[in-house]
Amino acid sequence: MKNIIFISTAAGPIKYFNIIIKSLIKENYIFCITSSIGRPYIELPEKDIYIINEDEYNENKTSYTSLLNHLVNSKLFDMAVVSAGWKSVLDKDLSIIFKQKGILVVNIIESWYVDRVFYNNKTLIADYLLVNDESAKQKCIDHGVIENKIHVLGNPVLETRWDNINSKNLNIKYKETTSFVDGKVILFISEDYSRAFPKGSENYQGFDEYYVVQDILKELNPNDKLYIKLHPMEDSTKYLYENILLVEQDELDCFALNADAVIGMGSILLLEIALKRNDVISYRPNDNYSFFGNNIGATTLIKSKNDLSDFLNGKIILDKENYENKFYGSTKRIVNFLMEIA
Repeated sequence: MKNIIFISTAAGPIKYFNIIIKSLIKENYIFCITSSIGRPYIELPEKDIYIINEDEYNENKTSYTSLLNHLVNSKLFDMAVVSAGWKSVLDKDLSIIFKQKGILVVNIIESWYVDRVFYNNKTLIADYLLVNDESAKQKCIDHGVIENKIHVLGNPVLETRWDNINSKNLNIKYKETTSFVDGKVILFISEDYSRAFPKGSENYQGFDEYYVVQDILKELNPNDKLYIKLHPMEDSTKYLYENILLVEQDELDCFALNADAVIGMGSILLLEIALKRNDVISYRPNDNYSFFGNNIGATTLIKSKNDLSDFLNGKIILDKENYENKFYGSTKRIVNFLMEIA
C-alpha cells in the first residue's frame, strides 16, 4: 500500500486525476489538494481532501507554506502527482517541498499547452513528466526536458469521456430543450480569452470570445439560436445579446451530440466533442497562436469570416476521421506506471 497525494487547483487536471484515483484507491491511501473549482470533480471523502484557492495562497504564502509542510510531514507520502499548471504558483511550490523531502514527484500535462507550462524559461522540477502524445513529448524536449523523464501514456479523460452515455436519452432531451427553435442550433464553447490573454499582452491570441461571438451572430438567420457553454471561470451575465441562451453543465452532452454546429476557440472540450463528431470547428480569426486540437487533427481550423459563413450556411462540408482510438488504454498505462515507480 502506497500513500499518494494528487495536487491541482484547476478543474481540468482534477478530472484527469479522479479517473486515475478511482483505479488506485482500493489498494492505496489517496489524498488530494485542490481548489473550490476542482472540488466538484474529485470523488474522495472530505477527510482526504484539502481545499486551498490560488489567490488565498498567494496572499498568505508564509502561513500556508508552514501548514502544507506540516501536512506533508504528517501523511508520510510516497509519491506526489502534481499538475504542471502554467499559472499555478501553488503547484510549483508544492513540487519543490516534496522534492526537498525526498518524495517522488510526477508532473502531468493533461493538455497540449506545453509552451505555456514552460513559459518564461520555467524548468521541470519533477522526476517524471506524463504527456498525452508524441507531439507533446517533442515540445517538452524542445524546452529542454530530458527525454527519458518524459512518458507518453495518453489521456484518461478523453479515453473515458463518452463511457456509459445514453445517446437515445440525450437525443430526447435535446429535442425537448430546443423544441421552440425553428432554425439552426449553434453551440459555442466559450473561454475567458479577454481576461486570460488581453489585447496588448504578450499572449494576446489576435481575438477574444466577444469577437468570435459577434462574428457568429452576424451569420445567424432570424430563426437560428446560439447556445453558449461558459467556462467555469466565466460570469453568467457576460453575454447579454439577443438570440443567445446558456447551456448548463447537465445539458452539454445533448447539445454536443445534436447541435447543427459546434464552434469553439481553443478549449479541450472541443477535443472531447470531436471524439463523437467529425465537424468540430476551432474559429480563430487573426490567430497569433495555434490550437493543439487543430494540430492533432481533432478539430478543423477556420480563420476567416467568409469561411465561417460558408460553414454555417452548408457550403463547407467536413468529414474528418475522428481520433477516438488514440486514447484507448490510457488509464491502465498511467496506473501501471505510477505503481511501478512508487
